[in-house]
Formats: sequence, C-alpha cells, structure tokens
Amino acid sequence: MKLNRRFIKWGLATNVMLSAFITVPSFAQDVPTFDSLIEQAVNASDDAVNTVGYIDQGQSEFQVFTKEGIDESKPIHAYEVGSITKTFTGTLVARAVEEGLLNIDDSISEYLNLPEDTDYPTIRQLLTHTSGYPTFFENEIIIDNLTQGANPYQDVSREIMLNEIAENSHKEGEQPYQYSNFNAGVLGLVLESIYGESYAVLLENYIKEDLQLGTTHLFEEETPLGNNWCWSKETDAYVPAGALISNIEDMLSYLDLQLSEANAEIQASHDPLSEVNATSGDNGELGIRIDAVAYQWMLNQEEDIIWHDGGTGGYTSYIGFNKAEGVGVVVLSNVAMDQGIPSNLLGSLLLMKKLEAL
Repeated sequence: MKLNRRFIKWGLATNVMLSAFITVPSFAQDVPTFDSLIEQAVNASDDAVNTVGYIDQGQSEFQVFTKEGIDESKPIHAYEVGSITKTFTGTLVARAVEEGLLNIDDSISEYLNLPEDTDYPTIRQLLTHTSGYPTFFENEIIIDNLTQGANPYQDVSREIMLNEIAENSHKEGEQPYQYSNFNAGVLGLVLESIYGESYAVLLENYIKEDLQLGTTHLFEEETPLGNNWCWSKETDAYVPAGALISNIEDMLSYLDLQLSEANAEIQASHDPLSEVNATSGDNGELGIRIDAVAYQWMLNQEEDIIWHDGGTGGYTSYIGFNKAEGVGVVVLSNVAMDQGIPSNLLGSLLLMKKLEAL
C-alpha cells in the first residue's frame, strides 16, 4: 500500500487532554520522518524516555530510546497514557450497547437524573465529540488547579459535572466537532448509572478480567518516570477522559486486541458513528486525519487508520493501526507535548512508513 506525500509547511494541532493550554511545536520544512524526529524527541530533556512498539503481520517488537541511544536492556516503563483512556471508555459503552443496556441515539437524560424540558445530547454525540460541550467548563476548581500547575481535572466531582450538564445543555442536534474531555466524563456517569458500579471498578475489572492486561490501571501517584497527575479515581468525574497508566507490553497487547477484534464490543467500537471532517491544517499529510469518529476512536479513512493519542502534564502517547494490513504502532513518552516532539507525530509517521513498505 503506497501513500502519496507532497512537500508541505505544517503545524500540528492534536487532541490531548490539555489542548487548550499546550503550545504545540510547528515546523516549516518538508514532511519529516520518524527517524529524523526520534533523535529530537529524546534530546528534549536529559530524562526523556520514548518507548516505541509495533505489530506487523503478527510480529511484535519494541525499542526504548533515550538520550544515550537505544537501551538494549529494554526496561518496561510505566507511562500515563492520557486520552487513550477514552478508547477504553468507548469500548465499555460499546459493551453496554451489545448487552442491550444502552441505545447510542438516546438522550443522556434517559440515563441521568437531569432537569426536564431541556435539550441534552445523545450518547452518539458524546462519543463523537459532536455534543457541543467544550473540553471542560471553567469552574473554581479547574482554575485553581491550573494556577497551581496541577492536573486541571482533579477534584471535579460527579455533582459538579451533573450541574454543568444541566446548566449548559440547550443545543438541539449534532454540533460541529469539538474535542471534549467533558464528553468522556459524562459517558462515565452514564456507565455508572447503567451498571450501578463506579467507573473505576467497571474499568479496572474490564481491563483485568476481559482484556487480560495485567499492569494497566487507574492513577498511581508515584511511578519511576515521575511527574504524574494526581486523581481521585473514586470521586473525580473526569477520570474516564484520561487517568490510565500503562506500559509497552500491555499497550501492545491492547493493540493486538484491536487488530484481531478480539470480542464483539472491540469490533463494534471501530464502527464509524459520525462523519466529522475535522482534520486540522496539513495534519492529513502526516496520517493524523479525523475524517470520522467511532466509539471515541479517531478514523483516518484515507489510509484506513484507527487511532488515538493522549497527553498529560508530563507524558504523551499514541496508538494507531490498520486492521486490513495487520499493522499497528504504539509510542509512549515521558515528555509533555509543549516540551518536545509529541508521540502522536512520531507514531503516525512510523505507521505511515510501515504501510508504505507493504
């Protein structure tokens, strides 16, 4: 499969948890390559550690890149994966649909205790970022967290989120694509209502029992690479948007589950739910297209790539794959997007390179 490229000037604007606050690097040059940028990525800081893995025709491999070069000992580092958490949330929604517990075209008011006589978005709109909700609603907690340089979403409770839904849901029908962490938080509330369990319990049970991912988990205050965001996984309403920690072994296993469509809900989670045509600028040339959205997965329909990325205050991440060709890539980095080369750029370039070679 050959992909057409042309020379462009480009700037990168992507969907990370703090997209409203991060200054994204921009370049005025020919389309870069993975090889040309990985050296820049590991030189972003003395402690930069980029773990890059792939699956190609059933074979998996990974490398650990540092300032000193490739670490041949292949240490398994824990990383915050940020908004890749949303794909797990979307899969839980797909499972609820498969079990007949939820209809994605229902209003969220069918599942949440909200005031009547107000227009609320549907589950489909939350999944596809067409609800009209911004990435968050400003409140004193978020502003205070930002002022302190902390996780902006820490301590925003379910009650606060429900009040914000009630006060800000007055638009009828599908709205233009607007990437939103708030959407994922509301999906978490819906899942809790359906199953009568906290989102944290639902997700961690699903990860361990169904996906068999042994080390992926919600929030840990201290990991060896450091600079973690703090969460209260039992009370924070934004946890479904980005609180997971994982490593390359588990993320490659998760990638393999996607490529094989290991169960009904994973298969369903890849189905396009809304055509959004939301590719920013020249990002399409880099494989970072958003032509449509599935169950939180972004769809590049030109190259048949399904992907998502993530970013927290100290990490970026990327997972992307082409099911037909059996090729996928994972990139995990402990460098924030505004400090270096983001994982979504590295991952997309590597995936495009592998697809070009087929």
